[in-house]
Amino acid sequence: MEQRQPQNSPFRGDPFFQERWAFWRYLYGFLAPERRRSALILLYAVVAVALWSYIPKAPRLLEASPTGEVAYVAPVGFSPDLSFGERVKMMILSSQKIWGALLFFCLIPMGIIRFVFRERIADYGLGFGVVRLTLLMSLAMSPVFILVGYFSGALASMLTTYPYSPWILGGERTIGDGKTFMALYFALYFFVYYFSWEFFFRGFLQLGLDSSLGSYNAILIGTAMSTVAHFGHAFPEVLGAVLGGLFWGFWVYRTRSLFFGWWSHALLGIALDFMLIRNFL
Repeated sequence: MEQRQPQNSPFRGDPFFQERWAFWRYLYGFLAPERRRSALILLYAVVAVALWSYIPKAPRLLEASPTGEVAYVAPVGFSPDLSFGERVKMMILSSQKIWGALLFFCLIPMGIIRFVFRERIADYGLGFGVVRLTLLMSLAMSPVFILVGYFSGALASMLTTYPYSPWILGGERTIGDGKTFMALYFALYFFVYYFSWEFFFRGFLQLGLDSSLGSYNAILIGTAMSTVAHFGHAFPEVLGAVLGGLFWGFWVYRTRSLFFGWWSHALLGIALDFMLIRNFL
């Protein structure tokens, strides 16, 4: 005898799920015109975040013990005889998280937008949008995010993840000696990693879902996925990812651009890496 469900039960939904062959029709239903776009975006987002998360981290430059003590670890393959070009090469090769972000969070989503959706990539938040507001927010909030990075750089727990490459200083032991390598690394960090990150979570995912799910749901899904991508990082950073997702998600709509989120998020990350090395090296 079939049990009657309460009026507000989720099981009083579409009777389609009780029909014969419902499972196969359910899978085929993702290809329906009204669902195809959002289904592809969401399914790809889950796969992309999973693949990026499982890219192995490079060896740590600074190892934090459970007791809070921090030890320097020389980059694998380091020798004082290495040339400038060889050190830059080692930096590039050990930045797999950055290159993974470029592939999974930027190049493939751009390919989906251009060749599957047949839409303009520029419509996904590229450009300055409301120029005056974008520039004003970028300038006004820069000190705030630098300060967040400054104080976060005092947390030894952040060393379990950052910096991504042990060659950030080119094998040197001080910021002064390795400043050229650090500048190159931060340029890579800014233009490759943080652009890819913001384009994926706030552009491809959030703006891509807006037309089918609405702005609130699009922001929440983008926030949820970007938070999941932080799992395994220091707990304060995971909590910060929730707040950051909601904050930057709003300003994408307000400024009609990814630029403010890209700029401010990158400043935070660069300040964090700089302060971690300054405090613990």
